[in-house]
Amino acid sequence: MNELFEKAYEEVQQTASLILPTRKKIWTQLGNISYEPGIRKMTDGIRKRVTLAKAYVKKVLPRRL
Repeated sequence: MNELFEKAYEEVQQTASLILPTRKKIWTQLGNISYEPGIRKMTDGIRKRVTLAKAYVKKVLPRRL
């Protein structure tokens, strides 16, 4: 997985963005999401995705003073 993150880091450094295929690969590496109708489970994959989403928000949104 480190190789994937290194590639993504280089991509961001060069283009200031991540293309969709790279983002999909990262999300796939974060783990499974199990869906069952009517049941919501907090899986390890979902926790990792939430952590990643929080990092996106912190990076993109301006800080409030």
